[in-house]
Amino acid sequence: MANAFLFASRKQRLSESEMRTAFERMAELPIRVDSCEFALRDEIELAKRYNLTIYDSMYLALARRRRMPLLTRDAALRRAAIAEKLADDEDADYYNAQPD
Repeated sequence: MANAFLFASRKQRLSESEMRTAFERMAELPIRVDSCEFALRDEIELAKRYNLTIYDSMYLALARRRRMPLLTRDAALRRAAIAEKLADDEDADYYNAQPD
């Protein structure tokens, strides 16, 4: 989320003040940090298998560990999520929607 706020600020979709407010609100969210002893090994393996960045493979690995669906508009990550049975083509309306 922080990266999205930063890019929105760079593209002048958020003012500096709005970005700071967004960061402050994000810091107040009850976010749990996921930790797994073998996470990096899994993430590297998934990145290699599906030709993903480590950054994207972290999302895939987390969804796999938590047995939760993964929604993304990133085509490569979506294909990997479908292959891992963490997403399916029934979510096509979400994937094909135009971003705001």
